[in-house]
Amino acid sequence: MATKNIKMDWLNEGSRFTSQVNTAGLATSLVVSSTGGGILVGGMVTNTSASGLYLQIHEAVALPSDGAVPYFSLYVPAETTLALPIPLTLEAGCVLAGSTTAATLTIATAVLSIVAQFLS
Repeated sequence: MATKNIKMDWLNEGSRFTSQVNTAGLATSLVVSSTGGGILVGGMVTNTSASGLYLQIHEAVALPSDGAVPYFSLYVPAETTLALPIPLTLEAGCVLAGSTTAATLTIATAVLSIVAQFLS
């Protein structure tokens, strides 16, 4: 079997790859990058609640307040696990948050389990 070399232009010598998981103490949010921009390159979200929620991706360095408009919003049905839509390039950090609404952030009280990989 021949080996293939894969060229990754977005990966350079100064790149830093991080993988993070939220915990119950973080409820429905995960600050993936608080130091600036990069590329969301992987991840998944699990909704174990009985009702659907939205996973919002915010271009920010800290969890925004209710009413913030997301960069992207993904509906996560009840009792479902979904892969994150990737890759996504974010210029000012990356925060993933659970919301009861799609268009603006309304922080959900139900817990979403979030795993994300970010390249900065």
